[in-house]
Amino acid sequence: MRRTDPTNDFRVLHEALGYDTEQLLAFTLAAVEGCWLDETDKAERMSVRAG
Repeated sequence: MRRTDPTNDFRVLHEALGYDTEQLLAFTLAAVEGCWLDETDKAERMSVRAG
């Protein structure tokens, strides 16, 4: 089985396609926005934008 985890996936995107930190953050935030969490939980996880 191949090694798959978010850190490795982000590293591959960076190395293969040249995506920078801002693009990787945008992917992550889009995933949170599109998930089934309730709005309170989404807001908590999206607070990384302010940081």
